[in-house]
Amino acid sequence: LWLQRGGRRWLALAFFLWGLGLWDKALMIWDLAGLTVAVLCVYPRESCRALRPKTAGIAAVALVAGALPLIAFNFAHHGATAVSNTNLALVSIPDKLAELKAVFRGDVLFDNIVAATPAAIPRERATFIERASIAWNDQLGPQTTRPFLFALVLAGISWPFLLRRRQGRILALLAIASVVAWLQMAANTGTGASAHHVILLWPLPCAFIGIALAGASERLPKYGRWAVAALVAWFTIANTLNTNTYLAVLIRNGGSTPWTRASERLAGAISHYRDDPIATVDWGYVNILRMFYGGALRLTPIDEATPDEIAVAVLKPNAIFIQHTEDNQMFPGVNERLRGIAAGLGYSEQPLRTVHDDEGRAIFEIFRLTKNPTPLDGSSTSGRRSGGTGGPGG
Repeated sequence: LWLQRGGRRWLALAFFLWGLGLWDKALMIWDLAGLTVAVLCVYPRESCRALRPKTAGIAAVALVAGALPLIAFNFAHHGATAVSNTNLALVSIPDKLAELKAVFRGDVLFDNIVAATPAAIPRERATFIERASIAWNDQLGPQTTRPFLFALVLAGISWPFLLRRRQGRILALLAIASVVAWLQMAANTGTGASAHHVILLWPLPCAFIGIALAGASERLPKYGRWAVAALVAWFTIANTLNTNTYLAVLIRNGGSTPWTRASERLAGAISHYRDDPIATVDWGYVNILRMFYGGALRLTPIDEATPDEIAVAVLKPNAIFIQHTEDNQMFPGVNERLRGIAAGLGYSEQPLRTVHDDEGRAIFEIFRLTKNPTPLDGSSTSGRRSGGTGGPGG
């Protein structure tokens, strides 16, 4: 809108929204860098004409205003966001490429946001939509969006035939921005290995396919346009079936560990211990607890802590510990690591409560670490647990 109509308010709004995006997910810097490189490569003259000191100043101020909380945090923590997330190494590229393909297929989150197997308490199919979704999925089987890769190939084939048309430069911009953004995540060993990172690219390849196929349809005869329309319909149906697979599995099995109401129940379960220091052993629920209690809890995440830091948490008086159950750990081995360090200090777990999800799966364990009794002969004993656990929904 700024390039078409002028008026710097559109420019300021765009960069302010980019700032908000960076505040929400700092890794959006990949997309911003990719688009910057692409614009300079594809529209060099236009960029030089538009890049005036006043214009650049407005854009910079708007970007800073949107990202101000992120900037303030990094100022206070000596650039922690960049330091903790930047570790360049080319060895991770093959794994990142496999993740990219999995995202394109659409099956990468089948075991991430929905549970892979049914639980002890089966979910009832209460509505017509739920019954229809499961019946549809049972008839057709799990569906992926494999046509997306085919669509991307077709769009790439169409691109050379559109180089002299208005779509050609836009497609070049999208292609360069996508490649530059992906290379940044591919070369960084600390990030970019999960679907929620890859999906930051998503508007770019989707726009590339849509613009390329639309441009191709303008150059094809009548029946060619019908063929393009049929392809688009096929892609749409495949995406709908893929979405339905997620819905059907969610209805039948419920959500996976991070995506259940167990987190809400956990917040209620620790209300009796809100004044005690609380250590979160695993990743994925510390921010949920902060939200429910408005930041009032004394939370100490130890999922990535050093042994010395964990030892300090173990020795805190009246400390409460929260961990995922053994088969639900986000970082496998964190429970055993804490257990080993605690045993070395002469402590063992005293269970207080187990928190379940709607399907009856045990998700969280709340416990204290208590000093082991010293036998009369002076030797020390250690045990993993004493006491019992709460029932489903605890």
